Order: sequence, then C-alpha cells, then structure tokens
Amino acid sequence: MKSVDKRRRQAFWMVAKATLADIQGHQAICQRIQAIGKPAYLPDYLSSFAGAGALIRPMDDEAMWKAAIAGYVHYPTDVLVIR
Repeated sequence: MKSVDKRRRQAFWMVAKATLADIQGHQAICQRIQAIGKPAYLPDYLSSFAGAGALIRPMDDEAMWKAAIAGYVHYPTDVLVIR
C-alpha cells in the first residue's frame, strides 16, 4: 500500500471498513478469501528476514495464514465449512 498515494489509500480503507462492517459484506469477503486460499509464495518481507537469519525455526505457513486472516479480516478460522 506504500506505493499508492494517500488519497487512494484513504478511499480504499473507507470502502474496506464499510464492507467489513456490514455483516453480508463481511461474509462475502470471507467466502472470497476462503475460495482463493492462502498465497503460494513467500512474501518479500519474510524472505528478507530469512536471508538475515531472523527466522530461526521453520515457518508454519498454515498458522501464519490463519493468524493473518483472523487478525486483519476477523474471519473465523476455527469454523468447519461444509459445502
């Protein structure tokens, strides 16, 4: 988001907050995230930490993914989804 100018970044967050505040919007976002799934790449910031020796233990990408979506989107990661 650092590469996006301040006006567009503020507009994005206004829409994101409004969508996530709405129950139906929040559920729709959670369903889309679940359908897309976790990234299949290692983010640059983790690569730089690993290169600097900051990551000592093996990363648990599943736990990191659950923590990210629970922390940022407040998507329940411990709920069984039946399709």
